[in-house]
Amino acid sequence: ALDGSGTSGETCDDGNTEDGDGCSSTCQVESNTTCGNGILELGEGCDDNNTDPDDGCSATCNIEIGGGCNTDDNGSTGSNSCESGYCNPYTDTCEEDEADYSDAPLSNGFNYGIAKHQIISNRVVKIGLVKADAELPSQTVTWSNLFNILFGNISIPGFPSIYGWDKFNKLTLADLYSINSGGDSNDENSINSNLTWSVGATCTGLLSNGQVGTVTMTETRFCTTVKASNDSNISAQLVGWIDFDQSGTFENIAERSVVDVDADTSNDNTQGNVPAGTADQDIVLVWEGHQKPADGFNTYVRLRISTDPVFKSNHSPEPNNDAADGEVEDSAISIATVDNPSDPDYEVALAVSKTTFIDNAESFFVTIRISELDGGVNTGDVVYSINKNSNIALTFDNALTTNPYGQAVSNADFEWIETASMYKLVYRGNSSIFPASGRLYVGVTGVFTPPSGAKGKFIFKVNLRTGSGDTNANNNEDSDAISYSSVN
Repeated sequence: ALDGSGTSGETCDDGNTEDGDGCSSTCQVESNTTCGNGILELGEGCDDNNTDPDDGCSATCNIEIGGGCNTDDNGSTGSNSCESGYCNPYTDTCEEDEADYSDAPLSNGFNYGIAKHQIISNRVVKIGLVKADAELPSQTVTWSNLFNILFGNISIPGFPSIYGWDKFNKLTLADLYSINSGGDSNDENSINSNLTWSVGATCTGLLSNGQVGTVTMTETRFCTTVKASNDSNISAQLVGWIDFDQSGTFENIAERSVVDVDADTSNDNTQGNVPAGTADQDIVLVWEGHQKPADGFNTYVRLRISTDPVFKSNHSPEPNNDAADGEVEDSAISIATVDNPSDPDYEVALAVSKTTFIDNAESFFVTIRISELDGGVNTGDVVYSINKNSNIALTFDNALTTNPYGQAVSNADFEWIETASMYKLVYRGNSSIFPASGRLYVGVTGVFTPPSGAKGKFIFKVNLRTGSGDTNANNNEDSDAISYSSVN
């Protein structure tokens, strides 16, 4: 293209077809260009005054891998300035023209589309424990794999009971390249191929907002945990698509895991759930709004990670497009469903730091331990109450993280409500679903003022007010006696 664009196959393009000006009529560098003279000339991406290789500027005066692409019009620019012939448009560096491609099938009722992630040699933005490997858009099938597909233990969804040459006659190359949904099976290791959807089961790791937390599965919420790494200096976004409706595509946006959009950024990019500097971190992916089926099912999942701002934009991430870095992994998976867990059994215990008061008002601290003993899950709020007394003033610090003895407390997971007759503690953490077989501690500070001229005991009591199906009433309350004496 004689337009100065430097399209593929041209070693120069000065916008004309004249010979003798350094760029020939066929857009090839003319012999008057001298590599190694220290002057950037037509056909050169660089010239460092020598013809030594491995110093950033090759022996033929092109930029070596990892160097910044040339933008000076006195020489070759863009991909033409690179020894590899490829300039990554996102990083503006010369890279090998290598990419990681998706592998889910494209035929026989499936049309999952193609996702492509450019591989950057000195960047690790990956899913699982192995960095993405370079591959062709359709991976080469080995004779060994082909034999196992036709006669052995490699199965392809859509062909559950066809073997031998009958299967061969029905398969297309797209199917063959999707062996185990992993033409690049070396790096398909990030997600368990056998998943379970069980109400009350939890997933713990970095959430969509970049904070560590726990998500609990419900009848309409599914989650799984995936390891990811990001050694770049900006956040990456890890997203998953599961073909819940088994339509053979990922086009239903409801099949995409929840992403967190940072409304404060000018380009409306997502914050990214894989922070810069992350190494093999557990990332929680969550899908909302899908009804847990009565029976398990087989389907496909696609996982993608990238720092590419286009991929991370509010109108993305898309299941099928190009990304400037990162990785894509597709897997054939089985999702088993488990009946709802049993009803919960909640136990409460408390410890009061000071139980004897004489004459003067003094402070004390109460540690409340709440346990679920039976692996059960609540279907409504879990509420505890503390009886009021006119001589006691209680305060609750939602930001408190340890009690006076250094023990961790989970005050941030509880709502404190004061009524005319009682104080209430309502569990609000983890979407108000108390952890099955979990144990949490809460800390409350109090001041007791002994009644003037009196002595006696006050029973400080905590009891389960609403247990959402609690099955054992014998451990729903605990108390401690506070003794007082005042001669004033």
